[in-house]
Amino acid sequence: MPKQPPRRPRRPKDPILLPLIEFAALTPYQPRRIEEMVTQGVLPLAARRPKKLDVVTAMPALWEYHESVHHLAASSDMAEMKRREQAAVTRLKELAVQEAERGLVSSDEVATALDGMAVAYCQQLEGLPGRLAVPLERKSRGVVRSLLGDEIRRVREWVSGQLAELADRFAKRRSAA
Repeated sequence: MPKQPPRRPRRPKDPILLPLIEFAALTPYQPRRIEEMVTQGVLPLAARRPKKLDVVTAMPALWEYHESVHHLAASSDMAEMKRREQAAVTRLKELAVQEAERGLVSSDEVATALDGMAVAYCQQLEGLPGRLAVPLERKSRGVVRSLLGDEIRRVREWVSGQLAELADRFAKRRSAA
């Protein structure tokens, strides 16, 4: 077997060096922005060759920079979106309360209506003796009971009608709201 010459040790590959303009073509950034990043120290220049970037070291640095910038922008956008969503939910709750309040009848309005009905009811009952005085002068007990029952039913029906009217009024107000 013939003896082969010893193998030469492999020379380490040179880094891939690109001018800034060619490196910018590989990225979503303009050449001027790449120059700014080099000036800011985000992207390291090649040690032996100024104005050129080592792709192997510059790409990971660019990726880190890109991620950090866009992550910060995304997180602030997300915070803004959450703040807007919370404001919208709060506004919807306020509108729901306002709508419910429009459908409610104020306690003062109910008290005034019921006071008016109570006064009218008392007036109806106070007028009962005057309305029945003449017809009851010469009547028997059965007729008196019958007349009193009729008059009491009339007053009750009147009160019932007043309550129904009040309920209709408040129901219309609620449906309008």
